[in-house]
Amino acid sequence: MKRLAMIAAVAALIAAPALAQKQETSGGGMSGEATAAGQESQKVAAASKKGSRRHEDARHCLDHKINVEIIKCAERYL
Repeated sequence: MKRLAMIAAVAALIAAPALAQKQETSGGGMSGEATAAGQESQKVAAASKKGSRRHEDARHCLDHKINVEIIKCAERYL
């Protein structure tokens, strides 16, 4: 009996965030302006990913002597 209660409790803890997320994102009464703004932000996010440099080699950033310079150089590749 304790094992069954423990399994139910774990299942409830796992399912709770998923259920809460679905309720937040449903937003049934969104206006046309809100959906247009959401679509524009998605386009901007997609456009910024096109210039991604993740696949490039950033080891040359390690040639800098100061940690701050290394970090700034490496951030371009994130």
